[in-house]
Amino acid sequence: MPVCIVNEGFVRRYLRGLPPLDTRVVVRGMGTGRGPLPVRGVAGQVKERPDESQPEPHIYVPIGQDPPWQASLVVSPVSGPASALAPAVRATVASIDRERPVARMRTVADISHEATAAARFRATLVASFAALALTLAIVGIVGVLAYGVQQRIREFGIRIALGATTGTVLRLVVASTARAVAAGILAGLIAAATL
Repeated sequence: MPVCIVNEGFVRRYLRGLPPLDTRVVVRGMGTGRGPLPVRGVAGQVKERPDESQPEPHIYVPIGQDPPWQASLVVSPVSGPASALAPAVRATVASIDRERPVARMRTVADISHEATAAARFRATLVASFAALALTLAIVGIVGVLAYGVQQRIREFGIRIALGATTGTVLRLVVASTARAVAAGILAGLIAAATL
C-alpha cells in the first residue's frame, strides 16, 4: 500500500494541530498517479540552506513506491578522503543498474562551501566597508586632534614658559583627546542601540 512521511514543517503549516498519523495527503508532481497517501510518520526538520528562516514542508515517499528520475546518494568513508570513494560508488551503482550513471560527485564540504557562498560574500563585503569606515574614522580623529593641538600651540608654549613639563602638556593633550573619543564612542553606542 502506498504511504508517505511528512516533516515537522508540513505538520505545522498544513495540519495545524490535527494528528499527523493516518492523515491522508495528495501528492502531486511525483508521478504517483494514485489517490491520497496515508501519513505513516513525521520526520525531523532539516535545514536545506543556511539562510532558510521558515521551516519548509516536505513529503517523503519510499523510493520503491515512486522511483525518481534523479536521486542523491550520501556516502561516508570510514577513513581516508571522501574522494577516494568515487570509483567504488560508480562501480556499485553500475552493478545495480547500468542505466543510471553517476552524473556528479561532490563532497559535503564542497556542497557546504557552495551553499554558504552568498552569505560569505555578503559578510566579506560588510567587513570591507566596516574596515574602510574605521580607517576613515581614524584619519578623521587624527586630523581633528592635530588641528586642536595646532590651535593650542601658543597655550602650550606659555605653560612650558611658566614651568610646565613636557609630560604635563602631553597629559593635558591625552586627557582632552580621551574625553572627546569617549564622548564619540558613547554617542555611537547610543545611536547603534537606537537603530
